[in-house]
Amino acid sequence: MSFLKEMQQDFATLKPLINGYALLLFGFALLAAFFLSFGGLTEVVERWIKQEEYSHGFLIPLVSLYILWEKRLMIATEYRSGSWLGTPVILIALVIAFIGEISALYILVQYAFLLLLAGFSITALGKAAKHTFIPIVLLAFAIPLPYFLEAVLTARLQLWSSEIGVMFIK
Repeated sequence: MSFLKEMQQDFATLKPLINGYALLLFGFALLAAFFLSFGGLTEVVERWIKQEEYSHGFLIPLVSLYILWEKRLMIATEYRSGSWLGTPVILIALVIAFIGEISALYILVQYAFLLLLAGFSITALGKAAKHTFIPIVLLAFAIPLPYFLEAVLTARLQLWSSEIGVMFIK
């Protein structure tokens, strides 16, 4: 089967699920989440660019989107309606993001963004949101460690590595 025919069949399956108003509302909510988390997200991208050990961060969102693309038909077949259970998750994420913004702890903003994505997923997809959790959790690996934790871990791991090297030399 050609790629074009497969896409047409996929669209025919998904067409009854696409509601213009809901799609617009979801797009607005996603845009608002990006605006709210902009400071934390720009800090993530800056660290991806400046620190070699986090350069893999550019690939993780693409892998996450690919996984979502592969699960699109499972989501479409299990979708019944959205759920209000995502609303408390969204509210908790907004509180955490607000605390992160006023305290300049961008790690809070970054993880709150992931929590916001999970809340939007639950709200929009209901029980079918279970297929989106792995891609959202995968995004956590794109978030760099806080500087203080990275410094402590680096020093301890270097010491441990030196001790193992000395042990092998003796």
